[in-house]
Amino acid sequence: MPKCVTHLIIGLGIGGAETMLYQLLLHKSDPDLTYRVISLGEGRYYEDPIRELGVELTVLPFKKKPVSSFLKLKKTLSDTDVLCCWMYHADFIGETAFRKERKKGKKIIWNVRHSNLDKKNNSRSTVIFNKLCAKRSRKVDLIAYNGNEARLVHEKAGYCREIGVVLDNGCDPEVYAPIPGASREIRDELGIPDEKKIVISVAKDAPIKDLPTFISAFGRVHRDMNDTVAIMCGSGVTKENERLASLWADAGLTPGEDVFPLGVRHDIPTLFSASDLYVLHSAGEAFPNTLIQAMACGCLCVTTDIGDARRILNDGDRTVKPGDVDALAKAIESALCLPAEICLEKQKRNRETVEEKYDIHQIVKGYERLFYDF
Repeated sequence: MPKCVTHLIIGLGIGGAETMLYQLLLHKSDPDLTYRVISLGEGRYYEDPIRELGVELTVLPFKKKPVSSFLKLKKTLSDTDVLCCWMYHADFIGETAFRKERKKGKKIIWNVRHSNLDKKNNSRSTVIFNKLCAKRSRKVDLIAYNGNEARLVHEKAGYCREIGVVLDNGCDPEVYAPIPGASREIRDELGIPDEKKIVISVAKDAPIKDLPTFISAFGRVHRDMNDTVAIMCGSGVTKENERLASLWADAGLTPGEDVFPLGVRHDIPTLFSASDLYVLHSAGEAFPNTLIQAMACGCLCVTTDIGDARRILNDGDRTVKPGDVDALAKAIESALCLPAEICLEKQKRNRETVEEKYDIHQIVKGYERLFYDF
């Protein structure tokens, strides 16, 4: 039975939710589903890629013109069967705009993709909208969490327990795969000697990503093991970032020599394949995309114990408490000192785990079943 699903998202910048939405559109397997996307204007990175898929995309300048944008949103939603909202702001706005349509029997799904509600790691508006959503949660048909921890945290915060489901994130094992020659390519580009071991961080400069803990921990590692360098990439992670420059200096790290801040990169599989170790250092995430991407590339990994990271990696020796500089430094050093045969075994297992559990094609089918299950 043909069905129109409209995806409402706060913006289309670079982020986990935006990436998952794009993957859902890219790998659509059900010809009876028609997708549309409405962005509320915060970030534009995925706008052109979505249009190139032939998916109808509407961008509403909600921050600049809230009233006219809201009225246009209500009108646009009048001919959709299912409204799928992504993240707190869009969840709240979507539920408000869709009430009339829901009375006609149409359905609304919330995507909740967060597991740390600590005020110090979230913006004031995020905290406010999360509380508003908790109060409104009984007015929607389904809440899809991208991890068990995310569900537990939000239901404890007041979200309706009876309508929650968990849908993991996924990645494409054909795109995220070990790339022969990647190490040579990246080392030549950045001037990294062959004898240096590469530790990589892939995270934007945001409080929830906790870059200071990684920088401090790697500074300790580098003092003990001077045959190491760190590659850091993500939005805002550049030499020009004065706050990060101060942190690197405090940790005894010299940009371009001990640490390589690359900003936004579009060759993440190559970077993962070139690295000896990936470090997820976030203070809070629900289901970290970069962890499964690194694992799919056959990368050895260390992670903070946030969201479902422990379940995903399934390696207690490589999982540490968030914000613990000493524990993170020790885990990094331990991983870098593993015998070659153990490294290869763990890398192989990481790759197999993603292929078996987190292949994007299977995750997409789970979403598609969800759209028909009402």
